Amino acid sequence: MSEEERNKHDFTKDILNAEEVAALLGIQPLTVKEWARNGKIPAAKVGKQWLFSRRKLVEWIEEGGEK
Repeated sequence: MSEEERNKHDFTKDILNAEEVAALLGIQPLTVKEWARNGKIPAAKVGKQWLFSRRKLVEWIEEGGEK
């Protein structure tokens, strides 16, 4: 991820959206949303938007990622 891309996102927030998670993981937002739909990544759908707990994402990554 380029420095410019990193500067567009605040990775210190407690709650991230799919675009921020995608930038953090280096994958496409559509992949993040698909993983969320399929329960492969910890997420909550609020209205039409997927939201992600930074703490739960860190735990998920430390446990090996994709289920």
